[in-house]
Amino acid sequence: MRRFFKMQLPALAAAGTSYREVGPGHGMYFLEALRSGLFGACEGVDISETSIALTRRVVDSGFFGSFQPARLLQSDFLLGGRMELADVLVMGEVLEHVENPAAFLKRAHETTSADCRFFLTTCINAPAIDHLYNPGSVAALEALFAAQDFAVVERALYGRADYSIETCEKERLAVNVAYVLRKAKKEND
Repeated sequence: MRRFFKMQLPALAAAGTSYREVGPGHGMYFLEALRSGLFGACEGVDISETSIALTRRVVDSGFFGSFQPARLLQSDFLLGGRMELADVLVMGEVLEHVENPAAFLKRAHETTSADCRFFLTTCINAPAIDHLYNPGSVAALEALFAAQDFAVVERALYGRADYSIETCEKERLAVNVAYVLRKAKKEND
């Protein structure tokens, strides 16, 4: 999924220069965005003080290079109030951890520009104690995106080795997914 993200970075950047990552966690995607030099402003928002501290430590370490200042905020994205519109939104392994994924995606829609590109990773059929949302199929996940006015631009689906995605869904085996979404065009757009 990291390779897919790196491959998508130039297309994501074509949407504009403001990058926001919700849930940077360990900072892997955030660091890749900074290293690319494609974005004028990079912001990370995470509810976890520990995650923000970890991301800040990785970015500020100097080990991976020297970067433009990055804004890192400890905040609840869902309840965070007014935000500047982002051109690029990234959520790596976040959606499965929220109680109301539809509300989270609605908030993503409200806090992004009209031409936004939205990169997210999540999982299907991956029960875990901290997974509050666990869709049973690719179709169910993509229906959630559509219901919140997002359209799929690109996707990468990673099932269990030697099994098709259809078999993984039927057998309820875990599937990791990565998507690039855009805001759906309205009839009168």
